[in-house]
Amino acid sequence: MKLLCVFLLFCHTVAIAQKNVDNRFLTTSVRPNTESLSMPAVTKTISAKIIYDVVEDNEKGIKIWPKLQIDNLGNSKIILTTSFYLPSGTPKYSTSLTIIANPATDPYFFIPYTKLNLAANKVHKLKFDITAYANGKALKSSVFYNSIINLL
Repeated sequence: MKLLCVFLLFCHTVAIAQKNVDNRFLTTSVRPNTESLSMPAVTKTISAKIIYDVVEDNEKGIKIWPKLQIDNLGNSKIILTTSFYLPSGTPKYSTSLTIIANPATDPYFFIPYTKLNLAANKVHKLKFDITAYANGKALKSSVFYNSIINLL
């Protein structure tokens, strides 16, 4: 039996008050108890929906929704990280979020442009990826997403 859950990621906050749950983005498999001791597995490619220039708490930034399928989640916690880099690969900013099965709210990443420490009045090129971890082990990473952030 497949259970669909959305995980909309939020930078620095795990508890987010959202009223409508959209079940298109994260799928978890419910398995018999004999498999509950298994390590969770991300069984499909991690992808993301991205919206730029979102204003939240009077700050403009980027909102990222990951899409992934996790099997054998059980009672395990999944940690999702999103890391931003300059085109050269130099790290710029990273944040993470812990996910549990069937959260009461939909977490998502919102990264204010101020956290990326970008110069004003310029257009910036960055890239980012999303990685899923369980029990300290990286399960899978997304491709790099190229971003153009216009601060003009």
